[in-house]
Amino acid sequence: MLKSFLHFIEQAGLPLKQGQTVLLAVSGGADSVCLARLMHLAGFSAAIAHVNYGLRGKESDEDARFTAGLAKELGYPFHLLEAAVLEKERKSGGLQAAARKLRYDWFGSLCRQFGYAQLATAHQADDVYETFLLYEKKGRMHAAMNALPLIRALDLHDPESPLLLRPLRFARRGEIRTWLQEQGYTWREDSSNAKPTYERNRLRLDLDLAEAGKHASVAEIDEKQRLFAQQSLAWQALTQTLTSEEYGEKVIHLDALYQRPEGKVWLQWYLRPFGFNRAQCEQVWKDGRNAGKTQVARAGWRIETARGYWYLLREAWQPRKPALVQPGETISSLPFFTFTLESAGAHAYPYGLSRMAFQFDEENPVLELRPMQAGETMHIANAGHRKISDILSEAGIPKHRRAVWPLVCYRQEVIAIPFVKRSGLYPVLSKEARVFWLKADHV
Repeated sequence: MLKSFLHFIEQAGLPLKQGQTVLLAVSGGADSVCLARLMHLAGFSAAIAHVNYGLRGKESDEDARFTAGLAKELGYPFHLLEAAVLEKERKSGGLQAAARKLRYDWFGSLCRQFGYAQLATAHQADDVYETFLLYEKKGRMHAAMNALPLIRALDLHDPESPLLLRPLRFARRGEIRTWLQEQGYTWREDSSNAKPTYERNRLRLDLDLAEAGKHASVAEIDEKQRLFAQQSLAWQALTQTLTSEEYGEKVIHLDALYQRPEGKVWLQWYLRPFGFNRAQCEQVWKDGRNAGKTQVARAGWRIETARGYWYLLREAWQPRKPALVQPGETISSLPFFTFTLESAGAHAYPYGLSRMAFQFDEENPVLELRPMQAGETMHIANAGHRKISDILSEAGIPKHRRAVWPLVCYRQEVIAIPFVKRSGLYPVLSKEARVFWLKADHV
């Protein structure tokens, strides 16, 4: 088994290196114990992470103690998370999906905290085959083609994400147990694996795991997934030209997207990890450049459409309390920008929508920074008063940002909209006058 393990790592090109610590997800079951034992026998540096959800009472606690003992025996650092799955998470996507999200979020935080470059899980060949069949049965071929890939980013949307590796994909479930027994290694049996409550368990009962040609089926899946991974790399490269980021929101550029013949397929690939189903992706594509449309995924992500752009965000912006700024102060408690007010010469900075100069008739003016009020207007030089909502719309500010976009007010009047428009009030009339500069910088 050790020889096959090392050969597979080399042939598959897994980035496991001596002296580089890998985080191992270990439940205490046969597969994860095998992975931990092989990593140790191969001389790799590793740490072990175990999650105790408390779902099986005393049995769960014994699993945690067993895994802690295994880590101590191997000389590996041990991380334990004791956490129950929240009821609302369980109702939203089911117990297994909620538990998976909980542990993988934790694994990611451990990698960032302790500098682990990779996370390794103990998924083996039978797991790959079963997962493929489960997705295929539901008609989810996109997911089936990506069933338990050999290597991927732990966070698909973070270019600095640690890698997720599956070094046991070469082995069968029966081979693993036989090897452990021959070596005298013990493991824990999860009693829930025998319950037909879960879909995967029912599938295992129906499958003849000694079926002839099973190895060939797994090999075929591997080849399909290899081709799919190549396609994903091409999609990732295309993503760089079709998307950008503003204020923490992911922005899809429609002009570039609709010029691509593969744009619709790319869109489905891009939106799937955010929880958008096929029907929603189809509707987003159909909505096109129509402004004001919204699609919400089950995971909470939403798409807001505006002219020429789609905005992908997790939560709606919430208005914050108004803030006061005096000369010499900087305000950073508002969305999108930080603001600084200072007294300087009339030509201290280039004039623009992020550097605005005002000539007030008092020595120590106080400006208020706050969101727009319903029906509010602003005086525009040579154009009279205009609705601020119309000004923001014409400037291309998407609808979901307009209600929280900070306005600059003085003596109860709006005198400027940073990065959008300056009013005709309080202009600089003399180069020798004392001028107050309001500087706005993107967060």
